Amino acid sequence: MIKLTNISKSFSGFQALKRISFEVKEEGITAFLGVNGAGKTTTMRIIDGIILADEGEVQVGKYSPLTQAVKVKEIVGYLPEDNPLYSSFRVSEYLNFIAQLRQVKGFPMEAYSLLRQMGVTKVWDRKINTLSHGYRQRVGLTAALIHRPQVLVLDEPLSGLDPLQKEEIMALLRKVSHQTTILFSTHILPEVEKLCQRVIIIHQGEIRFEGDLSHFKGGTIIKLNYQGKAKIKDKLLTQPNLQLIKAEELKRGNWQLTLKLTKGDKEKIVRQISKVINSEGGLVLQLQPLKEDLSTLFNRLVKDEGNFEN
Repeated sequence: MIKLTNISKSFSGFQALKRISFEVKEEGITAFLGVNGAGKTTTMRIIDGIILADEGEVQVGKYSPLTQAVKVKEIVGYLPEDNPLYSSFRVSEYLNFIAQLRQVKGFPMEAYSLLRQMGVTKVWDRKINTLSHGYRQRVGLTAALIHRPQVLVLDEPLSGLDPLQKEEIMALLRKVSHQTTILFSTHILPEVEKLCQRVIIIHQGEIRFEGDLSHFKGGTIIKLNYQGKAKIKDKLLTQPNLQLIKAEELKRGNWQLTLKLTKGDKEKIVRQISKVINSEGGLVLQLQPLKEDLSTLFNRLVKDEGNFEN
């Protein structure tokens, strides 16, 4: 549903994104993790067509923000971090205004199910400047969903909410995710673990990790670096209870693998990995088993830089 290929973006000589590539599949919620300034907001604005990439390709559904920006906006709902609302409007006036811009027919009756689900009917006649932060987020989320988008891009939607408000908004997003692809930006891990199925980690304008959260539920992570042929990687994956999380050829013949041992004897599989590599004429450069959850992975990838809550 969302696919970025070799996207780069610079601002006044500062390179915010460095040839990043990732894919977000249909439905479900994907977390876009990174410390402040990692490149999350820039990426999201490129996806929505608000700004254009300097190079690379973006595909949202069947469309490109570069050549089909209007079509992209028709299928994308976007909630920016600052959630800009017209504070002097009543909730009904604001949402009616957004519905007209989005060419939603029969509003509000045709959207009554959404309005009730988002809880904004309770504050329908109140001015936005009298609402709590939690209800402002509800109004912003309703505005992003009002045209029934196929893709929902959310930039720090839970920022500033109290624990109860977070739970309420997360419950709403879970319902929405059954019919909508959601890319959810945050730097707070408990939100990710409660809400998302997949995670993408960006740091200093580069994608550092992309994978399912199921990788972190039990098992042992094995970090492997070897010198040798690519076929060694394939042979390693024939070993029982061993799954590939990530494979990267750092330079010709130098492979870095992240593997997961779901069950079995850790020491035995480590010895077997060494045996396989040696039998194929390869050389083990690093072989390290470790217990790694999402928090330790994140901190390792970003080297504890920036602001991060866990």
